[in-house]
Amino acid sequence: MKDEIEIPILHGKAGSLNAIPDKIPLKGDLDDIMIRFRDLLDSMKDGSSIPRDNIRKFSTIKLHIKGFERPILCFTFFMGVPFLISKKIVENRLKSKAKILQTIYTIIARFVIGEEGKDKFLKKIKAEIFVDGQKYPYLQHYVVLGSVFREPALFFSPFAEVDKYKHGFFFFVYSGDVWTALKNFRTYATGKKRPPHSFSDIASEVTIKAYNAGINHDGELLESNTNILEIRAETGPIVNLIKV
Repeated sequence: MKDEIEIPILHGKAGSLNAIPDKIPLKGDLDDIMIRFRDLLDSMKDGSSIPRDNIRKFSTIKLHIKGFERPILCFTFFMGVPFLISKKIVENRLKSKAKILQTIYTIIARFVIGEEGKDKFLKKIKAEIFVDGQKYPYLQHYVVLGSVFREPALFFSPFAEVDKYKHGFFFFVYSGDVWTALKNFRTYATGKKRPPHSFSDIASEVTIKAYNAGINHDGELLESNTNILEIRAETGPIVNLIKV
């Protein structure tokens, strides 16, 4: 848990909601990547170091989850409607981007027409949130997410007028009306305007106490064993990712 994790990490394509491959383009399947990695190691047997062009540094988010002994390092996490969508995608084991989009649109359609009896997607999650020590004023939310990327999850880029040199991670929470969000979705999704009843900025520490909720971190689903899921997210160490 140093400020920088010095061991180079090789990242492969895996998971239907894995954000990393989109940020570091990877050619071929996992077997191809591993073969190129082996070739890279063979070329370094003379003691040479990994070429700088093959290393990309990334910030992380350190998640402290109550009940877990050690923190989890991740690049994105989200709760609320995005968590339920991702859970449905994982349950269906969808492979193609088209199928993922189709599932998302189907859920949004239910979200719009209000089939609350069939699905839970209209339900907001109840969560107390503190951002850098300041209490967020709303208690019911559709979307809660944190990301070290500008496009944090589910093809949605909600950040507007952000100081890209500010230290921390992007944090977004939407607690407003669903119709307002849907009518202005394109404006909000492209980051041209911040939605009302929301927080959208860079934070260094966020504390969340969510009731009857689950969390997705980097495509890994985690559901609380109790009625309350307590999380503290803070800026984590830098990691060195190898691109091969």
